[in-house]
Amino acid sequence: MDRDMSRALDAILDHVRAEPSRTWSIIVTIYGDAIVPRGGSVWLGTLLAFFKALDISDGVVRTAMSRLASDGWLERTKAGRNSYYRLAEKGRETFRTATAHIYSRSAPRWAGHLDVVTAEPVARPALEAAGFGMLAPGVWVAPGGSAMPEALVPDAITARLAATGDGANLRAIAARAWPLEATGAAYAGFLNAFRPLAAALAAGEALSDLDALVARVLLIHD
Repeated sequence: MDRDMSRALDAILDHVRAEPSRTWSIIVTIYGDAIVPRGGSVWLGTLLAFFKALDISDGVVRTAMSRLASDGWLERTKAGRNSYYRLAEKGRETFRTATAHIYSRSAPRWAGHLDVVTAEPVARPALEAAGFGMLAPGVWVAPGGSAMPEALVPDAITARLAATGDGANLRAIAARAWPLEATGAAYAGFLNAFRPLAAALAAGEALSDLDALVARVLLIHD
């Protein structure tokens, strides 16, 4: 591999390694992006080869796969001595929800207001997973027109209304509901990690098939 390209990938891997271990999350990303559209099942050895390129040991990957299977995210089948895994329905539902957001060709249009909902405590996990921010205990906000998460417990939402106002007021509400500074810093770190790869590709460098898959999966995962 070209030296510049190697350094570009190292920058991405260093960025990933700086975060707490998320092997299980990367596995789900691989399935949703690369495996489900191509039949849905993969030999464990193929995944081990992928993670070896990330310097993640076989033992860590096997442990993560077993945990995902026991938690209902993956289903395992055996063919002789080989183990094959596919996303269980729980995993497919989760990725279907994220697909429109991940692969959208454009950012959602700003509706000019925020949706405010009041909800029972049981709704918190579903609202957080859907990107809602908590303004106060039991009070959640999202960009206007946001879809309510499908995983909500029936009757968990007790009220819904629109918050309007000028840009400064809406920004103030958003700053109370979401960690905007930390989010901005995370985006800056993401851009810095992938900038060397973008420059190398723009200069005409090429990736091997495995390195291209590594870069793509980590781009989507991050």
